[in-house]
Amino acid sequence: MLHNFEAVNFQAPLHLDIEITHKCTLNCKYCFNQSSSLESAEISLEIFNEIVEEAKKMSIFEICISGGEPFIHKDIMKMISKIKNLGLGISIVTNATLITKKKASQLSALDVISNMQVSFDGHNQKIHEKTRRDFNKSLKGFLNLCDQVQDRHRAPSVGIVISKYNYMQIPNIVNFFKNYTDRLNLMAVQKCNELELSTNQKREFETKYLPIVKDIFQQEKLRGRIIEDKDTSGFEMSRTHIDCLAGIIFLVISPELDIYPCDIVRKSLGKWEHQGSLKKAHENAKVCWSNLNCSWCQN
Repeated sequence: MLHNFEAVNFQAPLHLDIEITHKCTLNCKYCFNQSSSLESAEISLEIFNEIVEEAKKMSIFEICISGGEPFIHKDIMKMISKIKNLGLGISIVTNATLITKKKASQLSALDVISNMQVSFDGHNQKIHEKTRRDFNKSLKGFLNLCDQVQDRHRAPSVGIVISKYNYMQIPNIVNFFKNYTDRLNLMAVQKCNELELSTNQKREFETKYLPIVKDIFQQEKLRGRIIEDKDTSGFEMSRTHIDCLAGIIFLVISPELDIYPCDIVRKSLGKWEHQGSLKKAHENAKVCWSNLNCSWCQN
């Protein structure tokens, strides 16, 4: 098992998540990005361009644009174009409520639809809106994106957060969305006691519903991330920091320009102030990581 600084001496993260805005069209119960006092915080196009230019110099592999809801930002299309023009990998996380047919066509022209993930917590309004709002708007936006591609292999992926409200419906949710995309990512609720599965619910999901989901994935040749069914570890944060390289291969920049190890752990590694700030934060993250005796999440 690795425990020393040299063993994880990456020269740059592989992935940088830029949260371009706190504004959102929804108010998801489990979202870590909720803050009434920060609703107006956004990253300007000028600063965004400087950040991704530094990322390019550092040889960061991929930029993820997230939020909040990134399509609220007036310069979102220019930001996407900037990443594409620099030749960096790109991913975009959205709830799709603002994706009109025109916007979907523009995204198709930029060749990024297959790099997008749309968030759903259910396959119908009743289930989805236990934790979110506007199922019909999200579905319409998602279908607008799907209409721009030839098959489900190039469609956006679907991200599903498993909670106590939908865990029994996960096979039905997967069955619904497999008709539109072959990529689905199943994730557990983190740090939300109201929605987290109880021990009995985790056991029920793993023994009764997860095998069905895995059969669907195999039969339909689906791709994506599925929670593992071993000792409920898929539902729990890492207890040893070596199992998680947050801060090493992954960094997040918030709308206030704080730099964090990941999108859940809000432990500031510094501020982005100018080119060189990202590299400095990454070096700081490596030192912090090497001194941990438990995960970021447990520290």
